[in-house]
Amino acid sequence: MHPGQSIQAAVNSAAAGDNINVYDDNNNPWTYKESVVVNKKVNIKAQGSVNIEAINTSSAVFTVNPNGAGTSIQNFNLSRSSYCIMINNANNCLISGNKISDVSLVGIQFYGPMNNSRVIGNTITGINPAVGNGISFEYGFCTFNTISGNIIHNFLNGILFNFNSENNIVSNNRVISTGLTGAGIYATADSRLMKIIGNTVTGAEDGIAIQQFHMDIPSGYIISGNTLTGNKNGFWLRISNSTISDNIVSQNIVSGFDITGKFNKIINNIISYNGNSGITIAGFNTKDYNVVSGNVINYNVAGISSASNYTTFYNNIISFNTFHALISVANHVTINSNTIKNNVGSGIFVIGTYNSIVRNVLQNNIIGITLQKSTSADHNTVGYNNATYNGNGINSASPYSTFNNNFIGFNTQTGLIITGAGCYITRNTIRNNIETGLKITSTGNTVISNRFVNNLMGVSFSKHNSAKFNLNSLLGNTYQVYCPDTSGYLNALNNWWGSNSAPTRIYGFSTSTHG
Repeated sequence: MHPGQSIQAAVNSAAAGDNINVYDDNNNPWTYKESVVVNKKVNIKAQGSVNIEAINTSSAVFTVNPNGAGTSIQNFNLSRSSYCIMINNANNCLISGNKISDVSLVGIQFYGPMNNSRVIGNTITGINPAVGNGISFEYGFCTFNTISGNIIHNFLNGILFNFNSENNIVSNNRVISTGLTGAGIYATADSRLMKIIGNTVTGAEDGIAIQQFHMDIPSGYIISGNTLTGNKNGFWLRISNSTISDNIVSQNIVSGFDITGKFNKIINNIISYNGNSGITIAGFNTKDYNVVSGNVINYNVAGISSASNYTTFYNNIISFNTFHALISVANHVTINSNTIKNNVGSGIFVIGTYNSIVRNVLQNNIIGITLQKSTSADHNTVGYNNATYNGNGINSASPYSTFNNNFIGFNTQTGLIITGAGCYITRNTIRNNIETGLKITSTGNTVISNRFVNNLMGVSFSKHNSAKFNLNSLLGNTYQVYCPDTSGYLNALNNWWGSNSAPTRIYGFSTSTHG
């Protein structure tokens, strides 16, 4: 059809499945002013520069009703409407290549149950960044829809799935928000098995937000390859049994990730220059079993801040953060094989019970590892870590915890400080620390089979009953053992002092290298 003819008349006279080509004015732009209602399957396609304005702003430019299932609308310039395209309970539609502008509420609205539709390669621009949605699926069960390659600008929410949605794909879209309000991509409770892949979001309150209402927590998401920058939060997720991987999350004002849930995997993301925290994980229940692995987390305030129980942090690189690198205030947490360097606070900061901190590399932090007291018996394990070139290597107030097989060396202050009672310290190598190798100010500890080499002071005990000090090797320290308490005897049996014989009990004085 050509300028001067009616698109609505062409739709009404077409047979189901017909193609309707809408032409411009001999390669010059042409504007049709219509609000077209589609009640049969037709393929409506612009040929050239074809503009359509709604008859009035309260009506859609195109409305596709249930009998119009399978309709396609392609390559138009659509403008000046509250809802430019309304798909009303019609499945299998294709909306592609359109430029939609001057939208006051929703660019493309899917209303009611909606399956197998595709929204591809559209550019959608709103009037007011504080209201409306670029693409919206609402008020029905939405499945197997694809939203891909769209550019969406100046809406409260870019792409919205409201309530019951599953198996939808949102990929390679670009959402540009304004004013740090709304969400770039937003899905709500009772959504599942969704794929959000390769999108870019800037300027939103939450780049990608998944909402939980009541106990209906969304699940089974794959969220991968997205770039979220310049938002308030990169991710704001209330989610379970999902994988969030290979995203770039940077320069967000508050957090790169703000996530609550269980059985999630946060893997291989690059998370940098975010405000409060690179990753924030809230506690969901007593056993969350989240995994945070293979991420590069640099130049945030805190690297990771977690209250999630039974969660594992494995093989992350966390560096140049301006507060603690990894904060965990939870129980039964595993912190394993991370590389943590050049952070202004502690490399690892833990408050909790039955945590395992093993095989981490901690260098050039203010403190390598800090454990604060959680209960009267925390039972944390700190083993096989390499804590070197920090201020202090390890500071612990955690009672009844175990420190074994760590290498703690070349720190500018003290290697290992124990202020919690009842700890077991064995088979560590503590060497070349500028001040003290091991300093204990609590009581009832066991120090057995460690090596203290070339520290200023090998070991310092504040009390005669600070520890049983047996089977240790002390070599090359300027002062081997110091204990100022003269009220009793320090239990010090069968320690090796190089070629010199050592007293079995040491009290009230420091023992020099040749003591």
